[in-house]
Amino acid sequence: MLALAILGLYRAEKAARDWTGAAWLVVLTIKPQLVPMAVLYLAARRRWRLLGYASVMVAMVAAMTALALGPAIWFDYLTHVRGLEHFWGTGTPDYMLNIRGALTRMFGVDQHVWIDPVSEAVWVAAMALVGFALVRRRIDQADDTRPAYAFVIGVGLLANHHLFIHDAVIWTIPLVLFAASIRDAGDDWRPFARFALAWPIIFAVAGKMDIKSGRLTWIDPHTWVFIATIVIIGRRWPGAAQRQTLSNAVAEWRPFMHQAGVRGR
Repeated sequence: MLALAILGLYRAEKAARDWTGAAWLVVLTIKPQLVPMAVLYLAARRRWRLLGYASVMVAMVAAMTALALGPAIWFDYLTHVRGLEHFWGTGTPDYMLNIRGALTRMFGVDQHVWIDPVSEAVWVAAMALVGFALVRRRIDQADDTRPAYAFVIGVGLLANHHLFIHDAVIWTIPLVLFAASIRDAGDDWRPFARFALAWPIIFAVAGKMDIKSGRLTWIDPHTWVFIATIVIIGRRWPGAAQRQTLSNAVAEWRPFMHQAGVRGR
């Protein structure tokens, strides 16, 4: 469901279907830690109407639950959500496929006292990095936003504080979107597709490895694959300057191409 919501949000935003996009964004609130990155992307794309509709929907849902269960339900949630995170996260961080999980596998569950705040700081820093990159590369002027969206979702999955192991299926969306972007650009997309299709094998091998002791703690195939994917996507994501350079080059060559076409006749 969450993977479909990630894909549905992209498709709705691209097609300017604000109400549909808002509905998918509300679905993402099932796992609230996925929402901030999506909101950053939408804000950078200047989809204020979509964000406004989503806010209205969230307010309506909150009002209906307050009427049905009493307003105290939301006060209790806000005051206990952090304790609940620690309750549900107890014993599971070393299985999480994110930075928190990688640190836990390296140093042990008993080091959660410092691992938890560090992973939270990484999450905040990642949001700042993504926000800066979106503004710097002028994503609001981009024609093909699939690499940017794939980058945002990938960083969000790796850096967010709480992510269960089955949530790794969400990675299929940025992988597919980025491969399609390479293909549509006329570049060779098959190497990246092979890399993406190799993930089940990598996951199977990683599942058989004991990386919780000695030097093997640095060999964490899941984490390195995620990092490599984010780097690949980030390197191919063109900024405003690159797009302008390409546009200028096309504009300079257009008269020559036109003359060649006239002479060919």
